[in-house]
Amino acid sequence: MSTIVIHRDGSHEHFQTEKLIRAIQSTVEGLRLDDPFVAVFKIIKNFELKLPEQIKTEDIDDLLLKAIEPLIADDPIYDIIATRQLAKIINKSVTTTFQTFSQYVQRCVSDSLLSEKLLEFDLGALELSINHEYDQEFNYF
Repeated sequence: MSTIVIHRDGSHEHFQTEKLIRAIQSTVEGLRLDDPFVAVFKIIKNFELKLPEQIKTEDIDDLLLKAIEPLIADDPIYDIIATRQLAKIINKSVTTTFQTFSQYVQRCVSDSLLSEKLLEFDLGALELSINHEYDQEFNYF
């Protein structure tokens, strides 16, 4: 039985493990792993155990994170991998909702989540100074 992926536009395709492997490899890229293929294999194994018959594209990243979580107890490197995956999910969510940092701040101010004083700053300059490498500076849990 093959899993069907449902895209945002409503189209369907068969799940492709190759795409999952590339996504995991990009997440573990640059990490000091004894054998990156072992990490990728363990994550895929856990992922496939949770994979339903149909899945929306936007749910694949979340399911991948859930596949990484139980591995953290085996090796702390999986905490870093989970952190990277979570940062990827957050960044995708923000960038699909807001095109610019300025839009994000304005929305949060209008929803009373942030102070109006933030609108006095040069939000464009702040956006340009965001260093996404710092996304990796926190632990998953």
